[in-house]
Amino acid sequence: MKLNNISIRNILTSVFISCIILSTQAQSIDQKLSDLSAFKQKIKTSSEQLKTLKTQFVQEKHLNVLEEVMLSEGRFVYLSPNKVRWEYQKPYYYLMILNNDKVLIKDDQKSSSIKLNENPVFRQINELMISTVKGDILMNDGFSSEVFENANHYKMVLSPKDVQMQDYISRIEIIIDKKDMSVQSIKIEEPMGDFTLITFKQKQINAEVSEQEFSLP
Repeated sequence: MKLNNISIRNILTSVFISCIILSTQAQSIDQKLSDLSAFKQKIKTSSEQLKTLKTQFVQEKHLNVLEEVMLSEGRFVYLSPNKVRWEYQKPYYYLMILNNDKVLIKDDQKSSSIKLNENPVFRQINELMISTVKGDILMNDGFSSEVFENANHYKMVLSPKDVQMQDYISRIEIIIDKKDMSVQSIKIEEPMGDFTLITFKQKQINAEVSEQEFSLP
């Protein structure tokens, strides 16, 4: 399967969203976090306790060349340790599944499968996914990071160091609720100023998830 820049950007965006499952709705956060080691441990503990996640999402795509915001809706499913379903349902259908060593993709017209061990880009993505789910992404040498907080939230700001990754993503902001570390939203910025904002709703944490979610229909 030959991948163009648009499909790679879509997959990278989807994987980042799928991997970073600890974000919440952004608010004003100004103070830089003083005790980073305690924060890392809290994230890791929360990640270890998260076995499944099912949630609906609304995506806003902001493009400099368009005045109108592009809206999409769908659902996201996660099963520990390494299975993810990212499914767009409106206004178009697009499905991406990460299942162990494979990436499965389906749209309205065709389906495809990519083996991670045969593609270095996707192998890197998979490694990133695992490190994020385990809660140790802040210790990933591939990113520079800062953490901020206020009374209710943390904010992680991640910037990729890899030149190839910088072609698609310039900055990721992850906002974390101090109460339960639950998913609300995430913002992904691209080099030319475009950005994607995803808001999660109707979350079900550690509910039953079928293995059938992670195969193509």
